[in-house]
Amino acid sequence: NVMASYLGLNRRFHFTMYHAARSPLIQQIIEKLWLQAGPFLNIVRSDVTYGLGLDHHDEMLAALRRADGAAARKALVADLREAADIILRAAAAAEAQPARKRPASARRDPKAQAR
Repeated sequence: NVMASYLGLNRRFHFTMYHAARSPLIQQIIEKLWLQAGPFLNIVRSDVTYGLGLDHHDEMLAALRRADGAAARKALVADLREAADIILRAAAAAEAQPARKRPASARRDPKAQAR
């Protein structure tokens, strides 16, 4: 699956950057946040969003090659904001949709539960 590969590479890229920062505390915090947000990325990423953020990754790498920490930080912040915007828009769209009814086979019989 191309999307799963993309998301895996995206995670690897980000955690390589975070590891390079040499801040175990920040890495732990980011790891916990990623565990919460990561699964949602699997839901909201699509062909429409595929590849978004790669320009920010290129900017980060170029900045790091120039030893320009401020530019690398700026690119990272832009990348994270773009991802957050995608997640928030997807969440808002999901909330706006009417609740789906479960199929009859998935509904529980209250009488059967009482037995």
